[in-house]
Amino acid sequence: MSHPLIEADVRANLCLHDIADDPSSIYTLPMSYLVAIIDGLQAQGIADRVRIYFDDGYASVLEAVQTLRTRAPEIEIVLALTLEFLGQPGRIVWSDIDPLYDAGVGIAGHGREHLHMAELSDEQNLAQLVASRDALARYGADEFVFPYGSYDDRVVDLNDRHQLFKVMTTIDYGWDHGQALRPRLMATTEMTAGEVVARLASPD
Repeated sequence: MSHPLIEADVRANLCLHDIADDPSSIYTLPMSYLVAIIDGLQAQGIADRVRIYFDDGYASVLEAVQTLRTRAPEIEIVLALTLEFLGQPGRIVWSDIDPLYDAGVGIAGHGREHLHMAELSDEQNLAQLVASRDALARYGADEFVFPYGSYDDRVVDLNDRHQLFKVMTTIDYGWDHGQALRPRLMATTEMTAGEVVARLASPD
């Protein structure tokens, strides 16, 4: 019997941040956690049905991507980049992006600054969206990931009116049927790797 993700012909999206063995926050997860997720997805035969995001451009993404490419090349990877973070301590630099992109990693916008967009004016939100689009255009970035998962109908309508990004991505969980408002599950230290894999297998 095939897995529900396969039967439904959908994807599940997973949001990760920093991958480090010395956790500094609930968003910092050890490499063993990522490996356990990979192993769990492969054991269930659904690795090719899961898209993994790395938000905020932590330098650890370089090793994490290498691990994913080696152990599970079937998993799609997306890097969500906040422009002001690039080049800061512990973050990747602009020159890191080209080899990641050449290796098949998708590049998505994540704001000029990392701001709660539901709290901004339309003018401020438009500036965030346009800056991301323009800076990442050479990478074919057609996706915008909301910082903090913060958005409202105004932001979505603003993007639609100006036709800036095809996909806007949240941390509202659900299965991905190809909708323009893309759902994701955010993994933290409050969930085990096994719980993450099980949650990805459920539509709600």
